[in-house]
Formats: sequence, structure tokens, C-alpha cells
Amino acid sequence: MMTDGSSDDAAMSAEELQREIERLRERNRELEEAEKLHLTAVEELRQSELRHAVLLSSIPTPAVALGRNLEFLYCNEAYEEFVGKSLDDISGKPMEVCFPEFVDSTPYRVYRHTLETGRTAEVEGWFGERYWNSKVYPAPWGLLILSDDKTEEKRAEEELERSIVALRRAFEGTVEALASAFEKRDPYTAGHQRNVAALAVAIAEEMDLGSDRVDGIRVAGLLHDIGKINMPAEILTKPTGLTELEYSLIRTHPRIGYDILRTVNFPWPVANIVLQHHENLDGSGYPQGLQGIAILTEARILRVADVVETMSSHRPYRAAIGTAVALKEIETNKGKLYDETAVDVCLDLFASLRFQFRREP
Repeated sequence: MMTDGSSDDAAMSAEELQREIERLRERNRELEEAEKLHLTAVEELRQSELRHAVLLSSIPTPAVALGRNLEFLYCNEAYEEFVGKSLDDISGKPMEVCFPEFVDSTPYRVYRHTLETGRTAEVEGWFGERYWNSKVYPAPWGLLILSDDKTEEKRAEEELERSIVALRRAFEGTVEALASAFEKRDPYTAGHQRNVAALAVAIAEEMDLGSDRVDGIRVAGLLHDIGKINMPAEILTKPTGLTELEYSLIRTHPRIGYDILRTVNFPWPVANIVLQHHENLDGSGYPQGLQGIAILTEARILRVADVVETMSSHRPYRAAIGTAVALKEIETNKGKLYDETAVDVCLDLFASLRFQFRREP
């Protein structure tokens, strides 16, 4: 051994070199293992894509897989037919390049939203002459979109809607005819039912009752006095005050109207609204003496509209009292005889000039 220790230094260098070789061998083994794992992952991905391709190909309706940049990864033959382009034409290309007109569409925005949120979505609409419903699913690679042709169902639905509209118009025409038939017997109250219906509808709309209930109120308003149809015309047009007997006869008209209308299969409780349109909150009304919430909301609205219109218009036995007096009447008895909300809305409609009666010339 040399006295300056060079032999020891050489020996130590050999040991370090051996350790470095072992480290390199270990690193090489790690790289080989990583490469195997990578190749395995690539093969699994290829197999997965193959399975997805086979799966999508077997779907009879349009199916497409999009990447995270909305580039086309795969589509089946049904999708190719749907968009008029082959997979070779669009594969790897972003949707906005292949279909630039699609960028401003609702489906495109839904696709973007699904990518951002990771939540399944549904979108439908017309594409050319066909109506499609698409389910948009988030996937590891981006999106999977499956579409169904709903054209025939949509056309049938639209035809049904047109039929319903036509039936509703015919129905409304029948109601109008009934109202007109009654009003021809009493020229002094011509337009009364229409005016009551118009005001009741305006109140109901302001109260946000919904379009369906508003339609029911319109019909009930147009027919609310139909029970007077079998009253003697000389009573309806009598130029002087009614006797007690005559007044008691007039008070039967809600019940008679109910009996006439209850056999009609309305989609709303029209017969009961008509029956209750002279009831008061405190039970002092007729014919049943109902109180508070026992009275239908629609009937409470109709009650307010009927009082205001009746007091505002001319009658055979008196001149018109006037709208101002009529509004004062409902305000004074708000919460006692008349529904508070309906009264408040009615007062606001007149105060803001958003409603006024249409009078026959």
C-alpha cells in the first residue's frame, strides 16, 4: 500500500463505480417495467377503443365520440348518414371546422357545458328535416353522444297540439254562442258577462293563477249568469225595482246555472264557480252561505268582477252608479265580503289605467 493512500482511493473509486453500475441496472429495470406498463396501457386503450367502436357500430341510431376539444374520435354509420360525411372526412378534426354553422347552436353549447361540468345532459331540436333527441354523456376521452330520431313523434305531438287548439277554439266559440244567446234576451245586460269575464281574467292574471285556471275563469265569467236564461224577460227588463218574490226568483240563478253546466265536461270547475259567484266571505251571500276558503278562489275573483261591472253599468231600474262608487264598495268591504287580494289587484288595475270596460255603442 502506498503511503500517500492512492491505492485506497483507487479501491474506493472501484466500489463507487460498481454501485453506480448497479444503480444504472436498477434504473434500466425500472424503465423496462415502465415501458411494459405503457405498452399494456396502450394495448388496453386500443382494446377499449375497439370495444367502443364495435359498440357504437352496433347502435342503429347516430352515435359519436368527441374529444375534449370537440374533435371527432369515432362515429358509426348512422351518424355518417345523419351528418352527410364519413368518418374519414371528420376524424381528428374539431366540430367547428367540420360544421362551422353548428357553433352557434344550442347542442354545441350543451356539449361545451357538459365538458365543463361533467354532468349528463339532453338536447333536442330540428336538424334539417328531422327532429333529434340527443343524450350527452361525459367520458374519459371527452363526450359520448347518442341520438334518436323523434321526427314522427314530434310531428304527431304538433298535430295533437293543433287539434287541441282547434278544439279549444270551437269550444270557446260554443261558449260565446251560449253567452250571446242569453244576452239577446236581456238587452240591458248585453256585454255584462263579457265585461265580467274580461275583468276577472285581468285580476286572475295579475294574481299569477296560471294560464289554465285563467282560461277556466274566462269561461265561467262568460257563463256566470246563464241561470237567468229561464227567468221571465219582463223581470230581467223590469224598469222599476223588483218585488221580494221577484228578487228571490233572481237569486236562484246561480243554482240553475250550476244545474245547466254540471253536465258539461269542462276541464275546469265551471259549474261550481258559477254556483258560488254570489257567495260572500262572511257567509252572507247565496245560495249556500259559504264562508272564507270554502269559496273557490275563482268564484271570489268573479264575485269582485261582477260587483264592479254591475254597479258601473246601466240597469233597467236605475242609471249606472259608476265605477268610482263600485271600487269604493269593494274597498270598503275588502276582507269582509270580498277577497282581499282580488280587491287589491282590481283597484290597482283601474288606478293604473291598465283595465277599463268596453261598452257597446
